[in-house]
Amino acid sequence: MKQNSKIKAALIYAQSLYEGASEHNCLEACHKNALDLKSFAQNNADILQKINNPLYSATQKTTITDILSKNFQLNKVMLNCLDIVAQNRKWPLLEEIMKQFTMLYNNNKGIAEVDVTTAVDLSAEQDNLLKNKLSAIFGKKIIVNYIKDENIIGGLIIKNGSQFIDISVKNKLNVLEKYMKGTK
Repeated sequence: MKQNSKIKAALIYAQSLYEGASEHNCLEACHKNALDLKSFAQNNADILQKINNPLYSATQKTTITDILSKNFQLNKVMLNCLDIVAQNRKWPLLEEIMKQFTMLYNNNKGIAEVDVTTAVDLSAEQDNLLKNKLSAIFGKKIIVNYIKDENIIGGLIIKNGSQFIDISVKNKLNVLEKYMKGTK
């Protein structure tokens, strides 16, 4: 399945989940469940791919839902969603479904989730300063996902959806190198 069609399929499930959670006044619980399930899916993609195999019975496929329910204390709306995911053999889409649900939740709550790549860990003061600046730029409450990459040497790479800001030392050196070679 192509990436775009995976995202579209996941978005359909995510929107249904969001609407169900809204109707049953359990958005916060579903959001917490979605974060847990997204993390689980990231760490267990191979298991989700295997359980999707047609050789597994429907009983075996619902067993994973039961296990997830017990481990993450899933609410009824999330359980219903996972039952549909299991019935439609969409377990490999679980991470993307939860990602899309989280994006819908964040968007409706005025939250921006930003990926920030740094060469070193930031202090608490630097973290607060960065969040305040990003909040002013995006006009939303900010959740920062930090990625540590020593290859950028210093500075930051900030990504929010399709927006990309690269103020890393590595990028500045690359631009300088191109300028000195006369290719820019």
